[in-house]
Amino acid sequence: MNQQSKEIIKKIAQVRRSNGVKPEDMAAVLQISEDQYKKMERGAGEITLSQIFLITDILKIHVGSLFEENEPATHTSISRGITEVTITIKSPEPIDIQSEISKNIEMVKQTRRDEILKRQGLVRRRW
Repeated sequence: MNQQSKEIIKKIAQVRRSNGVKPEDMAAVLQISEDQYKKMERGAGEITLSQIFLITDILKIHVGSLFEENEPATHTSISRGITEVTITIKSPEPIDIQSEISKNIEMVKQTRRDEILKRQGLVRRRW
């Protein structure tokens, strides 16, 4: 793994830990084993571009922040279409990022399940 990839993984791991996201949740969304995810974070495995984009969506960080040297990854709002807004919040009230990330992870997991069912010809009906 090259140095830039290691730096990207390091930033991802820092944001994941700071937001309380478990490695098993990341692995489930990426559709890899927990061991594979942990190896990736240790620099023993490779990370694909599609995995990077999925991870940035899950952790709500801007993908560009992973590629900037000496810059921490920043939180961004969820993208709608081609518009993306970065919000800096200065509030005395704590923000429940963990709750938002957990909702995002569950939404991605459900979408993945629906895609698999659709590919298998099984249509999931919502009553």
